[in-house]
Amino acid sequence: MKKGLVFLALVVIIVASMLITSCAEEETTAPTVTSQPTVIINQPTTTTTAPQPTATTTKPPTSTTAPQPTPTAPQPVRGGILRIITPAGPTVLGGPRGGPGDLAATFPGMNALLDAAADRSKGNGLEPVLATSVDEDLAGKRLVIHLRKGVKFHDGTEMTADVCLFWHQYTIDTGRFWGLNLFDGMAKIDDYTYELRFKSYSNMLIQNWVWFFPTSMDAFVKGTGGSTDPVVQREWQETNVVGAGPFKLVEWVRDNHMEWTRFDDYWQKDKGLPYLDGVYYRYIPDAVTARALMEAGQADYWMAATARDQKELLDKGFKRISGWVGLVMDIYPNTSDPASDWNNRDLRYALEYALDKAAIAQALGAGLYPPLYQLAPPGEWGYDPNYPERRYDVAKAKEYLAKAGYPNGYKTTLLIGNDTAAQDAGTAIKGYLDAAGIETTLDIADPGRLAGLVWGSPQPGLAFYFSGMDITNLLTYMRWFSTDPFANVRYLGRTEEQKVIDDEAKSYPDAAGQKIATEKAFKYMNDEARLIPVYQIPSASMAQSYVHSQQFQQGFVRWQMELIWMEKH
Repeated sequence: MKKGLVFLALVVIIVASMLITSCAEEETTAPTVTSQPTVIINQPTTTTTAPQPTATTTKPPTSTTAPQPTPTAPQPVRGGILRIITPAGPTVLGGPRGGPGDLAATFPGMNALLDAAADRSKGNGLEPVLATSVDEDLAGKRLVIHLRKGVKFHDGTEMTADVCLFWHQYTIDTGRFWGLNLFDGMAKIDDYTYELRFKSYSNMLIQNWVWFFPTSMDAFVKGTGGSTDPVVQREWQETNVVGAGPFKLVEWVRDNHMEWTRFDDYWQKDKGLPYLDGVYYRYIPDAVTARALMEAGQADYWMAATARDQKELLDKGFKRISGWVGLVMDIYPNTSDPASDWNNRDLRYALEYALDKAAIAQALGAGLYPPLYQLAPPGEWGYDPNYPERRYDVAKAKEYLAKAGYPNGYKTTLLIGNDTAAQDAGTAIKGYLDAAGIETTLDIADPGRLAGLVWGSPQPGLAFYFSGMDITNLLTYMRWFSTDPFANVRYLGRTEEQKVIDDEAKSYPDAAGQKIATEKAFKYMNDEARLIPVYQIPSASMAQSYVHSQQFQQGFVRWQMELIWMEKH
């Protein structure tokens, strides 16, 4: 349960940001499979000297009879404080009790060794940031990390191999190091190079071992007085951020606001970054208040708008900042309990045929949520345009219900959250299941009970819950659905047949092999219907028309805040 519960914090931040967006990127053709060990992470070919294009939508210009000249792209303007509204802030700023949602709140102050790339066709989905490259030495059974020289933390100390090794060891000591059974030690090579050794190879190593955010070792030692007491260490980390990101923390008042100011010694200062003078977050849970502030010009950026608010603000000239990422909303039958009726695949097929996903998505998302008929959304690795999807068909649902041994119908419960969106979804799902002969009782749970059941002790029946999207869809599969998941939704049963697929999928170092393995894994999940995708809630934030931001271009996990800028206004 420990691994799963860290994701509860993610719900608060991410669900609040689940706004409409563009479709996922189109897949690119993968190269021929090779068995040669390769350096998967190399210096990115693009730089951050200029803002990247964002997938935004604005009202189209009025058509005219004469062709219009191509407008000149606006150039970045330095200065200004970006005023952000979000419904909730972090519970802590770091430490062992921090979850992914807490990490997202510290984006202004943190950079990672490797971080998510906008181009997700490269296999591992990462590009160097504070590292210049990482070598996957399969023959030598090691990852060799080459650090960028001259990177300073906010206290003026330098990032070195010693600092990174210190934090790797800390992660091991606090029980947060993934794949410790594969770990075979680590060593410093020089001041800016070190190695992490492995006993056996997995393509998950680089994402889980090198994708991390170093912070100042000196600040940690001084702030804790050199104490080795884990409580003292934890308490300092929970209220301090001394990273290598573009902004320094000025103040954090829990449940009220967070203020950041430009870090003048940022490692990309020679490129004029960051553009902004600072970032100011206000935590406003009430959507009516948040919208009023945006419309009054008292905020620049809103990270939590309903689909309806987005459409209406878009019509008023506001901008939508978006990318490929979103949450997938699923029905999880309890297949982890060997005695569960839902281990009958025909019963699961009946459930899926009973759902008019298009109508549900239309009603809940104001026409902005796409229905999903496969676990992998269109455009992702694992999506098959020729797959025989189980679309809405009441006759088929009743046919499979009888085939499962329930010709006179079946009774079940559906666990849902107590928020309005979850209850609306649950009511819609119940209506379709009831009509097909699957009589459904809604079990409405508060957040604590919901998390306890989903991540810990599942009850008989069904649960309506989300699954995430990671930097590659192979990583999504491994972290959410595999036989060794990080986000372990306990309703989801796994099989020995699936473990064979998983072990093969982790063995490929190259993008082509990983893509093929991902397709095989998602086909198995689609065939088995061990969870039923219903619709996607794509992500976006609403902004004033003068704001330029790259949010969601690299998913949930990275926001290049050094590139945000505002036109004169």
